[in-house]
Amino acid sequence: MEPQVTVVVPSYNRVQYLRQAVESVLAQTFRDWELILADDGSGLETTSYLQELEQCSQVRVLRLQHCGNPSVVRQRRATRRAWQVHRLPGLG
Repeated sequence: MEPQVTVVVPSYNRVQYLRQAVESVLAQTFRDWELILADDGSGLETTSYLQELEQCSQVRVLRLQHCGNPSVVRQRRATRRAWQVHRLPGLG
């Protein structure tokens, strides 16, 4: 079944802010969502955290080659399955 809401979070090497954003999504009482974390080629600390998050069935990590352009995520409409998409500001 497709989730009702997709939350898309672009990120680049800001793991402290990424943790806050992810914790906010995980704390929601509404549970029919997916979280897409679009990583713009981050370093080891961020990629390690993202690997941990991939264990959650509602989380998908989209690994991109670093380009510094958050619009790349918006252009990849195929990454989302929900009918409603919410994008958090870029964390990078």
